Amino acid sequence: MSGELDAGRLDQRVEHQRPHWLTDEAGAPVESWEGLGRLWATVVPLGAEDPLSADRPHNRVRYRLIIRALADMRPGDRVLWRGRALDIRSIAPHAADTTFLTLGCEERLP
Repeated sequence: MSGELDAGRLDQRVEHQRPHWLTDEAGAPVESWEGLGRLWATVVPLGAEDPLSADRPHNRVRYRLIIRALADMRPGDRVLWRGRALDIRSIAPHAADTTFLTLGCEERLP
């Protein structure tokens, strides 16, 4: 085995998005998301945390995604997968093959 990642394992379609800010009629900032393209990925659910905030519980589901390396991918972006918005928290070269990236993502649930 060569240790390289098999690109055929990138079997999930995701959309890469980046936040940008608009203003509403009153001049207040409103977050919006700009689509930057669709990618193939391997998506691995890692588990959930259920921390309690001061006034309400919320759930965080963590994922690891593997994609082909992109120069413009950055923490703070997100990917959409199967109707879920996954915030990109970390980006690292994939251990087996640096032509791929490993993304640490988190989905926030109400």
